[in-house]
Amino acid sequence: MRKNITQSRSNRGWCYLRLAQIYLDYAEALNEYDPGNPDILKYVNLVRARAGVPGYGAGSDQIAAPATQDGTREMIRHERQVELAFEEVRYFDLRRWKLAGTYLNQPVYGMNAYGNGNAFYQKTLVQNIRFQDRDYLWPIPSSEVRKDSKLVQNPGW
Repeated sequence: MRKNITQSRSNRGWCYLRLAQIYLDYAEALNEYDPGNPDILKYVNLVRARAGVPGYGAGSDQIAAPATQDGTREMIRHERQVELAFEEVRYFDLRRWKLAGTYLNQPVYGMNAYGNGNAFYQKTLVQNIRFQDRDYLWPIPSSEVRKDSKLVQNPGW
């Protein structure tokens, strides 16, 4: 009998890392290390080609590529947001980019799950999320801090 190693109770596996994520990670790293490197567009375009959408470049059937490092950074971030939607990476992307305080300090709205008919479609507050600067670093367990007098707790905890 094959043991299910996933966290859920289903027999369906879960893909933790896709080739598209590796390509986008590489493109992001290249943009930070070597802006303007042609491989940045190459790897972003590999992801876009698989999806059947036009790539970035100078051709007539392509989208104009950003000219600056900041523009390329925003392009890659948008590609990650679209390509990796619902794959549980957005939260960690926002933390890595130090943008979590901007995007995660907003109320979350949904539909009224308890409503019937048109009342179901009423905009309803689901949760007030609060992300503080201290949340970029998680707390070190106090049992670990007590083991070493030179170990210092992360700021804010």
